[in-house]
Amino acid sequence: IASVKTLADDVIYLIDKPGAEQSIIFAAQLVTPMANPDEIAIEAFNDILGGTFSSRINLNLREEKSWSYGARSTIVSARAQRPFFAYAPVQTDKTAASLAEILREINEIQTTNPPRQDELQRVQNSSTLSLSGLWDTNSAVLGALTKITAFDLPEDYWSTYPDKLSDLSLTQVTAAGSKLLNPAQLTLVVIGDRARISSDLEALNAGEIRLIDVDGNPVTSNSASLFNKTE
Repeated sequence: IASVKTLADDVIYLIDKPGAEQSIIFAAQLVTPMANPDEIAIEAFNDILGGTFSSRINLNLREEKSWSYGARSTIVSARAQRPFFAYAPVQTDKTAASLAEILREINEIQTTNPPRQDELQRVQNSSTLSLSGLWDTNSAVLGALTKITAFDLPEDYWSTYPDKLSDLSLTQVTAAGSKLLNPAQLTLVVIGDRARISSDLEALNAGEIRLIDVDGNPVTSNSASLFNKTE
């Protein structure tokens, strides 16, 4: 399976959507394939960071600051490298500040503010208590079995999952998270009204602002609408 190198440059890719009522922020990185010995710890780490309603990113941007209706992070399932991304639709005037908060949360959970026992316990309870829903219907059972075959997981994945999750330690979760992400190598994408957000993004000093269209092509004309394909 091919491996994609991480981009070395610090860049914020900006897609202009004139008149947008809000901005959408993405902070992304390719991470390890799903079939790895730390997967359950990785999932718990992500749930603490941004994978659930009570995660740090959502409590910060939605509940504490009211800048977003909901902010999350997710890891897309894949056999090879897979995308991790934190994302948030936010009010336009808080675009740069919200991006700064997402970057801070990702950095601090790996450094000065690692996962806490109460956060891990909450994730363990939520994930184990919801397991019965995976087998409510025939299609649900098929989906659970398909996950094993599609992503090269062990045949006993589901039968051992509850015990492995319950036995997770903070040390395991913290170590898995430290190997999962590199805050210095995140790819940043912002969609919003360039005229209202670009100066704040530049002041954030998180990377060079590069203008692209919705297909990822560079846009060089200052007057072009980045939300449309270039001619």
